[in-house]
Amino acid sequence: MPANYLNVGSKLVLIYGALAVAFGMIVPIVAHLRFPTSFVFVREDEVFTGVSWSFLLVTSEQLGLWILYLADTGRGMLAGLGILTSAIAMRGLKNGEKWAMVSVFLSGLAGGIPLWTVTALYFNTGLYMGASGVSLGIWLTILLYAPWAAGLILVAKGRRQNR
Repeated sequence: MPANYLNVGSKLVLIYGALAVAFGMIVPIVAHLRFPTSFVFVREDEVFTGVSWSFLLVTSEQLGLWILYLADTGRGMLAGLGILTSAIAMRGLKNGEKWAMVSVFLSGLAGGIPLWTVTALYFNTGLYMGASGVSLGIWLTILLYAPWAAGLILVAKGRRQNR
């Protein structure tokens, strides 16, 4: 029996969507529960900016809260992207619809390019390992986007196979 690439590919994209939703919802909740302890402005951000979290809070606790709200905005958009991607994966990708494949590809790029850019900037300054308020870090970036890329490749293969 031949492999059902559309089914496997759509499930991988669904995993990407679920990870985006989970990350987009859990991080802000934890960050607000831990505030004023830093959760979204970590060591990598301190090294990159040259400013410590404790200095930001001494300067203005409202500034720290503002940074937290900015992170909330980004994570909220990531969660929304994950919800929409999951909905498209469950129907459109599973059926091999071209519009669904193009939509998931373009939305993944639109959501990923800012994350990849910041991760590359951090990587370029020697900050390789950790996630931060603005960078997923190399490992979380790979964890989040590997199922997206693999899923889209398998969906494309499944579309060719079903012609």
